[in-house]
Amino acid sequence: MAVLKGKFIIGIVGPIVCRRHRGQQVISGKSRGKQKLSEGTKKSANTFGKASNFAHQIRDTITDVVTSNYDGTMNYRLNQEVVRILTKARHPDTREFYFGPSSFDALTGFQFNSNSPFNHSLQVPPYITVTDNQLTLHLPEIVVPTDLKFPPNADSCNINFTVMEFNLLTGKKRRALIGTKTIVNIKGITAAEEWTVPLQEGWFSVIAMSLNYVQHTFAGNVVLNSKEFCPALIIQAGFITNIDQAGPFKFSTTTSTWASKK
Repeated sequence: MAVLKGKFIIGIVGPIVCRRHRGQQVISGKSRGKQKLSEGTKKSANTFGKASNFAHQIRDTITDVVTSNYDGTMNYRLNQEVVRILTKARHPDTREFYFGPSSFDALTGFQFNSNSPFNHSLQVPPYITVTDNQLTLHLPEIVVPTDLKFPPNADSCNINFTVMEFNLLTGKKRRALIGTKTIVNIKGITAAEEWTVPLQEGWFSVIAMSLNYVQHTFAGNVVLNSKEFCPALIIQAGFITNIDQAGPFKFSTTTSTWASKK
């Protein structure tokens, strides 16, 4: 019930709440109390939480290569990609995840800093091949400065790379490879190079690479990368070794890792 106090109405009239605030009449809708989430909303929120957790694990394990010089939208963009992947892979009834060889293809080519696309600086793309669970990372012949662009004051470029593996059944992860190739800013041709590592069959893999530019001074080396300029990308992600189907999986809320469906 509402009452008239002076020139103001104070109280509840049907679905309306009337009150006085700083000498003004304020009218607002009555609170409906705690809203019950629909089953669909709960399921979407559950998938989003798992995707955010998994995206964080990917970022965290390759931070040595990517560093913290990603752009301000990177976390959101990576989360959204993983949300789409998990949503598509999740069975609507059992809520289990089923992944195929191409389930994570959307992560291949992901740019960690959209202000400085990787291919704008290194114009001969690295690539991988897999034979009998042996992964080989290929870095083609590089012509400086045609294929590898240097920003002002850069004397050299460290091409950093890593291969990370995740066992989605047990939650284990493994760094299969981490390395650096340095190229100086002198006109010429750098020979092609490759690195080979064994992969665990059926594990999820992420291969990432970044370009770290350095200026050489009398006081020491100065890293030129920043939030505005730091080329870094995922070369490839997914079940690199041959599989027909991986799953079912469920996410362990107690350990925050992937666990097998028992």
